[in-house]
Amino acid sequence: MTGIPERLDQVETDLADVETQLAAGELDEATAARLRSTYQAERDGILATDEIAENSGPRGRVIAGVAILVLGLVGAGIAVARSAEDRNPGDLITGGLPAVDLSTITNEEMEEIVAQFPEVTTMRLALADRYFNDAQFSDALGHYLTVLDQEPSNPRALANIGWMTYLSDQPEIAERYVEQSLASDAGYSQAYFFLGAIRLYGLGDASGAVPPLERLLEFDDLPQEIRDQAAELLDEARAGA
Repeated sequence: MTGIPERLDQVETDLADVETQLAAGELDEATAARLRSTYQAERDGILATDEIAENSGPRGRVIAGVAILVLGLVGAGIAVARSAEDRNPGDLITGGLPAVDLSTITNEEMEEIVAQFPEVTTMRLALADRYFNDAQFSDALGHYLTVLDQEPSNPRALANIGWMTYLSDQPEIAERYVEQSLASDAGYSQAYFFLGAIRLYGLGDASGAVPPLERLLEFDDLPQEIRDQAAELLDEARAGA
């Protein structure tokens, strides 16, 4: 039976192929939308299964736990990104368009707003984060790349692209993205978790995983659940160093 990581990789490849074929005119929009929906549902089902945590080893445990980590960091209000442009659910976004309460609008409505106001990075980033937190990575990626076109050093876009790249089995490239994120904002705590996990499980670099995980645990307002998970990864890294 094919393992969880291999199944995830295949679904991500299939999703990327849909976008490539659509751009090349080999698929019409309706067919692409149908295939996209099918593959996204398959991916979401894989990510939701208990088989990830039970049967796919360390990498699978990190994949299964990262959504909890991301949402926990957001909910606690710590450094998911500490830039002045950060917004939390329910905050009002302006910047050249009427004030928008993100908690009241759907992803589809946000897509329409982003299309009308492509220069408003905060709205696009908020939409990309929604997709990322829901593991809709193919939808998130395009928006994050557009954010980087507008703000090449945006720490959240860099870190999250790095994580998605890691899930696509390209850990060397993933590491560079996350390192760039931390070079842009050393207070972006989520990136330390990503970097530690990528080095430990993606690159087999247990020694290199220790410093970012140690730094993550230095954040005073880290939720206990997240602290426990980071400490577990750190113990594993130290044991393998």
